[in-house]
Amino acid sequence: MKTREERIKFAVEMRQNPTTEELLLHKELKWLKKYTKNSDKGKLQYTCQALKGHYILDFYFPKSKLAVEIDGESHDTVKQKEYDQKRTERLNKFGIKVIRFTNEEVKKNAVVVSDKVCKEVLARFKPKYKSKKKKKKEKEKHYTRMTPGRGPVVIQR
Repeated sequence: MKTREERIKFAVEMRQNPTTEELLLHKELKWLKKYTKNSDKGKLQYTCQALKGHYILDFYFPKSKLAVEIDGESHDTVKQKEYDQKRTERLNKFGIKVIRFTNEEVKKNAVVVSDKVCKEVLARFKPKYKSKKKKKKEKEKHYTRMTPGRGPVVIQR
């Protein structure tokens, strides 16, 4: 087992020398973040080659606790699949969801992969707190409905 310092050094090396597929997805995620509405931009913040416990994650979205892994040919062996499964289970125990894509999926259509990632991030996002002001505003919500013969009627929700 590598020490934490060795894992950090390895993660930095991997960050400086990403695979072609990681670069493709990174480019698409940056583009997606650029053209996302302002309220969702913070939700799409991610780190490349993030160190979580004993594992280095290809892409990690901390606010939604989502890890994205891009698996190359080395992940096709039975031994590696078992390791990946154990790794995913361990990360799930910490509340981190792992989604995996193959190199081929990213090469063929990085746009679709980035869309899937974005949808998953936004679906998993949970705000840390709810504002009391929002609750008050929700209580005050109402709408006006026109009824025949009586005119406008204000309906409270």
